[in-house]
Amino acid sequence: MELEVENSDKGKQNFQNLLTKFNLSYKPAQNKIVRATQAKK
Repeated sequence: MELEVENSDKGKQNFQNLLTKFNLSYKPAQNKIVRATQAKK
């Protein structure tokens, strides 16, 4: 999931609240450009 926010700190807190609300774990993803490049292979 990717979010666009105006305030980084508030966005991180809102994102963490969303994960907690739906009992989801945080799993960092690779950069979009890296994923797109790998998908072309």
